[in-house]
Amino acid sequence: MKNDYILNSELNIKIERIIDLIIVNLNIETMVSKWIDKVVINNNNYEKLYLPYKFKLLLRGSRDGFTPEKFHELCDGKANTVTFIKVKGNEEIIGGYNPLE
Repeated sequence: MKNDYILNSELNIKIERIIDLIIVNLNIETMVSKWIDKVVINNNNYEKLYLPYKFKLLLRGSRDGFTPEKFHELCDGKANTVTFIKVKGNEEIIGGYNPLE
């Protein structure tokens, strides 16, 4: 099944490639993938899904804990990592990308 357009994030669908519907949805996964690949975002491709990667959840704070030690235990030595952090008390999501292998 090929997804051509960004889906409404309120739809309750289960898609294998989504790493976490609580924080990361198809829109965010598409945006981050375009940033990683330096895809120029314009009116022609703004609403199209771009999903060349299969993200794997390494750490979930609510499951694994929020300590720096746990982060390093589960994430150190992993190549090409993306970090998403939801700010407590609002809808803001921050993060980063490490392209090192």
